[in-house]
Amino acid sequence: MDSRTVGVALALLGLAATTQAGAQDEEIDAIKFTLDAGLASTSGNSNITTITGGQSFTYTAGHFVLSQAFDVLFNQTDDSTTAEAYKGNIRGARTFGTAERLSVFLDIRGSRNRFAGISRRSEQALGVAYDAVKTEKDVVSVEGAATLVQQRGTNGIDNNYPAALAGASYLHHFTPEATFTVTGEYIPNLEDGSDYRLNGIAKILAPLSGAIALSLSYMVRFDNIPEPGFQKTDKFFTSGIQISL
Repeated sequence: MDSRTVGVALALLGLAATTQAGAQDEEIDAIKFTLDAGLASTSGNSNITTITGGQSFTYTAGHFVLSQAFDVLFNQTDDSTTAEAYKGNIRGARTFGTAERLSVFLDIRGSRNRFAGISRRSEQALGVAYDAVKTEKDVVSVEGAATLVQQRGTNGIDNNYPAALAGASYLHHFTPEATFTVTGEYIPNLEDGSDYRLNGIAKILAPLSGAIALSLSYMVRFDNIPEPGFQKTDKFFTSGIQISL
């Protein structure tokens, strides 16, 4: 285990110790669990199956917020797999102040997308987030973090490097259940200024009945120096239902 990994582990322990001490006497404010699912299938002249899915979990106790998410995309045309991507993350945050606009966070991510040449990618980000606007209907957030990236391509070549993360998000409530969200982030390699990634997603949730909502999302992933033989940009449009528990 190298010194950077040890540093991230110590930061995690420090954040956990700080937040646990402040949350021991707090009552649980909220537990939220959601499931997303989408399916498209054709037969006849073309045999195509597309499956999208995901889940998220959020636990809030006082000023401590723990969240987790996982998403999958799979596409098969005839007997060949033409798309397969997985990503997940665990994030712990500690908010400050009565308005809870400022927070520190540790975000641990993992992903795999062999059709973009990525066998596996792990990221650990330690940073600060701030809600620049926080009203009943609108929330605008910005964040910055120091990041470590460990990546292995499908060609077996490893690429580990320190990075930065700059992100922003906007959430609008049309109603308490109907929402529009857009997020974006910039992740530059601190050892090579020409090596950077951009991620963006826009998502609409429209309630159908009770805990069930229609979900529409459009995602763009850009890698300025992709793995050899692969394109820089991936785009995903997904639709399905979301169930909130």
